[in-house]
Amino acid sequence: MSAQNHTQNCVVCSSSDDEIPLISITYKQNRTWTCFNCLPQLLHGKKDINEYI
Repeated sequence: MSAQNHTQNCVVCSSSDDEIPLISITYKQNRTWTCFNCLPQLLHGKKDINEYI
């Protein structure tokens, strides 16, 4: 398996995948990334995903 050469960032807090694990979110055919710390904000409506896509 080859190593990735690019860094992803959380769409909410901008933490990189070098700092914290990120998960991919696909919404309206757009892919973005979020960390586990910010995921509850997106899930519970404290942050609107549409603001970040």
